[in-house]
Amino acid sequence: MSTTRASSLRWIIALGAVCLATRAFALAFVFTDQSGGVLSAPQLASLNVAASYFTRNFSDNVTVNIAVRVGNLGPCDLGTGCVEGNTHYNTFGIGYPTARARLASDATSSADRTAVGSLQPGDFLSFLATNANGSERFDNDRDIPVPPFYDNNNFFLNVTRANAKALGYNLTGLDGTITINAAALPFLQASRDGGIAPDKLDLTTIWEHEIGHVLGFVSGVEIVDGNLDPSLDPFAFDVFRLYSMLDLFRYSAPGVLDLRVGHQPYFSIDGGVTSIVPFSSGVNNGGDGWGAAHFYLRDTNLMNPALFPGESFDLSPIDITAFDVIGWNRIPEPGVLELIGLGCLLLAGRSRRRRISSDRAIAAAGLSQYQARPSRARIRSAGDAGAG
Repeated sequence: MSTTRASSLRWIIALGAVCLATRAFALAFVFTDQSGGVLSAPQLASLNVAASYFTRNFSDNVTVNIAVRVGNLGPCDLGTGCVEGNTHYNTFGIGYPTARARLASDATSSADRTAVGSLQPGDFLSFLATNANGSERFDNDRDIPVPPFYDNNNFFLNVTRANAKALGYNLTGLDGTITINAAALPFLQASRDGGIAPDKLDLTTIWEHEIGHVLGFVSGVEIVDGNLDPSLDPFAFDVFRLYSMLDLFRYSAPGVLDLRVGHQPYFSIDGGVTSIVPFSSGVNNGGDGWGAAHFYLRDTNLMNPALFPGESFDLSPIDITAFDVIGWNRIPEPGVLELIGLGCLLLAGRSRRRRISSDRAIAAAGLSQYQARPSRARIRSAGDAGAG
């Protein structure tokens, strides 16, 4: 065999492996409807639409299990505002050195590599912190060998189970629960067809935002903010794992990891040198009035803390970068995908031609391919076998 033919064969084999890998690895969602029939079919369908924004942007071979329900989250008035929905996420403890190593081994993008290169060395994190009684300090506890282990919050990260799956942990069971406020139901618009009415809230945005929290867009600063008490021992929180993967990228100046309530934190993947976008800084205790597990209010990112009537948001490039650097594998930019796709089409040949007729049958039935195959996301009722 000539050298040219051998190299061509190697290229074809390599491209074939990429095509197979592209098919084999896919993010999937399984949603369990625990609303007892309160959520309508169109409202549940909008949940699949919301999930598709994640499945089209991230390629991790992970199944995320989420329950959805309706509950009482307080009164709702479009004039004065309300809580449209919230999320309970289950967590998993990971030691900081292990988390850093897993991020390094999982790095697939330039943002990943920059972010990993900015992480603190050593086994323990150092950061500005708000103490349990509301005072502040530079928290650099490390290697405390006796109880009550005040270095736990410096060593262990509090990672959502879904985020841990993206880092390679094999976990089963429920990853989180999304609750829609019963009082908000009359104001929700399930379909985006024709745009969002000026007196309605976009349900797809709400689902998509809350899914983002399950996937790891969370912050220990929000936990601290909700539990401060002047009567507590200043170090009472230090024995717990509090801070998330996202908190590794919360800065207030170059080299200053800032996990305090309030102040002016921002999202940075290069050790605080570049501020990408501000974070919200807390509901209480000197914060800006919004939950710290969000980007700043009124930006154009999905993970900002508020949704107004007539608006809709989807994953922005900044949102995608945040999920990318905490462990989710971003799908390559369209230009790269087009090159891979062209090679896959050349290799697929007859196989693709055989599938055209079935795709046309789907369209003839009134369904687009995207609707008929919603990126493996699906709805299950609470009574289905195996529902988590």
